[in-house]
Amino acid sequence: MNQVTNTNAIILLKAAKNLNIKTQIINIKPFKIKFSKNKKTHIIRAKSFNLNTSQQAKDIAKNKSLTLQTLALSNLPTPQHATVSNPLNYQDISIPFPQTIKPLTGEKGRYIFLNIQDKTSGQKAVNTIFEHYPSGAIIETYHQANDYRFLVLNFKVIGITQRLAPTITGNNKDSIKKLIQTENQQRHQQFLKTNQRLLNRMRNWPRLKWNLAQQNLSLDTILPQGKTITLYPIPNFSTGGSVTTIDLKSIHPSIKKLAQKTAKIIGLEIIGIDMLIKDLNQPVTPDNVTIIEVNSDPGLRLHDWPNQGKPQHVAEKILKSIFHL
Repeated sequence: MNQVTNTNAIILLKAAKNLNIKTQIINIKPFKIKFSKNKKTHIIRAKSFNLNTSQQAKDIAKNKSLTLQTLALSNLPTPQHATVSNPLNYQDISIPFPQTIKPLTGEKGRYIFLNIQDKTSGQKAVNTIFEHYPSGAIIETYHQANDYRFLVLNFKVIGITQRLAPTITGNNKDSIKKLIQTENQQRHQQFLKTNQRLLNRMRNWPRLKWNLAQQNLSLDTILPQGKTITLYPIPNFSTGGSVTTIDLKSIHPSIKKLAQKTAKIIGLEIIGIDMLIKDLNQPVTPDNVTIIEVNSDPGLRLHDWPNQGKPQHVAEKILKSIFHL
């Protein structure tokens, strides 16, 4: 087990041990593991729980524009959006400001630009995206709300987390860059001690510089004692953000039903659904809830290794479903 470094694999292996499910590591990187119990076997690979049966559904999930089109056809709350296949086409887009601009097929929060206020800033964002993702960019209306990940298995919600953007707090002595380096060292030491990567490092300097500039700050700025700033507004684990679990019983039932309906419309047996929600206790309305993305290969760490809140043991729920336990 110590040889495996993929977090999903580590969490699944631990869950299997708790459930007395036999495991055989067929390959370490990319991981391929065989799970066995009661004469039944199931193989899980990196990038696949081996549960989603429809290739068409997986293709829809990988394309952000196609995802939004599919959900909008069923009148589910989604942002207005348009795609550009050439950077020059951005000037013809009529999506109202503020905008969110991101790669058409990107992942892990890479090259996502939020709260774009004008065409000049938008064009810069589009140009940057095309340098790394020539397949295209998607332009959406920007919605300011809290970011939540819903994990749905067999069209039932089994986990909900709130994703929080990375922040740093000043000490009136060190620069923002120094504060980040110190925090990263502490996170790395925690990983070495626990063998659980509970927080990713924050070190994408171009991305951080861009967002700090929006706040009239730089990496050299010395923050006052106790002043906390958002380093990057993408509440994604890969950007150095954190997560807190949400009690499944604490949210408005219509929001859970929306997540389950989304899974059915896309057609995935296991799916991560990202929503922007202003108030979890209020019903679904276009003003309160917006579906922004889906993921056919959702991470387990957000639910089983949260930074705050109770672990939701979704890996065990997945294995129990597979082996009918």
